[in-house]
Amino acid sequence: MVVASAACGGKSPVDGLDRSRPLVPEEALRTFRLSDGFRLEVAASEPNVTDPIAAAFDENGRLYVAEMRGYPNDPPPGGQPAGRIRLLQDTDWDGVYETSRIFADRLHWPSGIACWNGGIFVTAAPDIVYLKDTTGDGVADARRTVFTGFGTDKSEDIVNNLKWGLDHWIYGTTSYNGATVVHAARPTDPGLALGANDFRFNPETERIEAVGLAVENLHVNTLGMVDSVGLAETRFNATAGAAERGRQRLEEWKNEMAAARGETEATSEAAGRLRRAIGAIGSAASGTAAKVAEVTGALFDAFKEGGVLGVGAEIGKIALQGLIRTIGGLLNSTTDVQKAWKLVGSEMRTAFETAREAGMEAYRRVYEFQLEIGAGQAEAARIAAEAQIASIRRVLQE
Repeated sequence: MVVASAACGGKSPVDGLDRSRPLVPEEALRTFRLSDGFRLEVAASEPNVTDPIAAAFDENGRLYVAEMRGYPNDPPPGGQPAGRIRLLQDTDWDGVYETSRIFADRLHWPSGIACWNGGIFVTAAPDIVYLKDTTGDGVADARRTVFTGFGTDKSEDIVNNLKWGLDHWIYGTTSYNGATVVHAARPTDPGLALGANDFRFNPETERIEAVGLAVENLHVNTLGMVDSVGLAETRFNATAGAAERGRQRLEEWKNEMAAARGETEATSEAAGRLRRAIGAIGSAASGTAAKVAEVTGALFDAFKEGGVLGVGAEIGKIALQGLIRTIGGLLNSTTDVQKAWKLVGSEMRTAFETAREAGMEAYRRVYEFQLEIGAGQAEAARIAAEAQIASIRRVLQE
């Protein structure tokens, strides 16, 4: 399937850069570089298909294509979603789909298709719908929401990628918007909290269940490191061989990341307290020295009660030392407020330097952790692929 670029030739009126002119499909084919032994052919092109994102062949060789028109935007208030399903047919069996119909429209971000019983399941967040043509005109006249509850916060993280499994269940990816899924016809059933888990469902009974965790495009920050270890651990558990080899190392990573997370949280808390202290001192500076001392003393007590020293964060100690010295400077006279401000500024710089160093160290640990997790995932994927190949070979031999 080749879709021509919509860009116009000439220079852009915005940035003055050259723009490539749109190519007809035959020209577009000549721009591809292929490995030896491969060839590329046009199966369908504009205007028969636009914005394709997923496709599936049915038992009659027809091709259903999900067109995510309007991505990444939601429809305007009161408007209809622009996504749709195209039905392409190759009537003379020459490999080119010359017939195109809009099978279904008004779908919200369609991103996955699986054929079943003369119709198709389509992921269209927040739903999975079933569409079927019962009259033979190539247009879905039967439309039913099967499951609902998939997240829609980010258009790039929607439910997607429906595929048949060897167990005759249909598998899909929830992605990072998460989901609490219910069967649309059974709303009183308990919701299935998927989180970022992948899922599968039985097309006959329409029973859905979680099957594992999607860890591709893993988002990690200094306050989410331990959760990231949990994701990787679940992935290892899904593949028995890799799990056994990786479990001990994962426990070590978990302890290291938990320690880094504690340090980062303590640093963040202390930095926040220091910023509030500086703001309070600034407000007090317009009053009397006694008022400054009262406010600063209260802040000193807040630091102690907050337990900053208890977690052993170096920034907490620095902040307390700075406030103690600031009290002395502010009690002398209001004319010394400027000097006190300089002192606070110096302590603030020191504190935030400490925070930055702690943060950089935490990110360094996360980066190393991701590299090792990536290697583990690759090994897990290799073992899973070998197991699937072996299973297929056994079926072929029977």
